[in-house]
Amino acid sequence: MSYRKFGYFTTGYWIEPEGKVIPVDDHFVYLLEHPEEFGIDVSEVEGITFTDKEKREEFLLKAVQNNWIRVRRTGGMSSIECWELTDWTLARIQTFCKKINAWESDMITINEIAKKNSYPIRVKDLFSEDVMRLVSSKRIDSVLRKGNIQ
Repeated sequence: MSYRKFGYFTTGYWIEPEGKVIPVDDHFVYLLEHPEEFGIDVSEVEGITFTDKEKREEFLLKAVQNNWIRVRRTGGMSSIECWELTDWTLARIQTFCKKINAWESDMITINEIAKKNSYPIRVKDLFSEDVMRLVSSKRIDSVLRKGNIQ
């Protein structure tokens, strides 16, 4: 089954630490309905509504800190939020792109929350040998900021 079909009905996805892709209409609503999946105690979210902006930011940040990856699709662009961009995180992002049948020309922006960095990159470059080599040497930030591989 192609997850691209879900793209017409959802605004985003969660990627579990194990790599499972979960299509969602609203990231925060899903978190409130399934807090324990994110390592959050049910009592922490009791009484919180999806319109509580301050709590929304707090709990979405907790989820990302707990190694969940948040993906938002807007038009032809995906914004991917992760805590740290590591080879393990990159592998889950690559698997996600395969699952949704992302086109090679699609642009994504990877937002590394811990370091406050953003890396725009084309999907095809995400799979290049150079990106994997640079990830392992921890120099990926300079390549992803440019958005191309030299």
